[in-house]
Amino acid sequence: MERLFNKIIYPFKTQWKFKKADLMNLAENGYLTGKYFYAYNIYGLQYSLLIYPNGYNKVTSGETWALLYLNASEEREIFAKFTLESAENVSKSSSFLYSDEIGFGTMICKTEELFEENSKFFVNDEITIKVKGTLTAKHPSVSIVSYPIYMEWKICRADLWNIGRADFKDEYKSKVFNAPSFFGINYSLTLCLNGAGLNVHLNLGLGNQKKIKAVADFSVDSANLNWAARFCGPTFAC
Repeated sequence: MERLFNKIIYPFKTQWKFKKADLMNLAENGYLTGKYFYAYNIYGLQYSLLIYPNGYNKVTSGETWALLYLNASEEREIFAKFTLESAENVSKSSSFLYSDEIGFGTMICKTEELFEENSKFFVNDEITIKVKGTLTAKHPSVSIVSYPIYMEWKICRADLWNIGRADFKDEYKSKVFNAPSFFGINYSLTLCLNGAGLNVHLNLGLGNQKKIKAVADFSVDSANLNWAARFCGPTFAC
């Protein structure tokens, strides 16, 4: 990771996999979101890949597109230069200045070509999209102290089923973890019953701090769900 004058440069090389069945079941202009990754030296910046097997609007219908998505680019300009590889000998290069727009990419192929018999894009009914490039941002004028967090929470079906039932509470809490670099700060997750669905909350014990900014991505591997969130304040929920 290189800093050039007042610029921060983050090189990355990432790949995403998507199942053929999931892509085929999408509505027209529907999309799947890949796992989120972090540009660790560019504070708060997350990136992912969106794949639209049948276009993202009327103009692109009938085309398969892959877009590099940046979360937090609306607060600053991020220059991205990258090469996208979706199959053998299918490689395309792009560069884009992210400001108001947060997604940019390229067409991979026609939709009918993607799903044709003996398609070159799928191996074991999965398409792998590799992206290699750099993200560049201006160095912030004020230094920011950050701490990476990670947690994995496994929940039994019975515990989920009992949330909000009979004598059980409307929420279910995970174990609490400490952030060693920040004295007195801890974090945990809570599942809360909200109408017919469940919400997940990121809980922070703030210690002596009055406000903390947080960026996080959530994934439910068993349901192939991924989403990112950004928060600022003493309470966090999504």
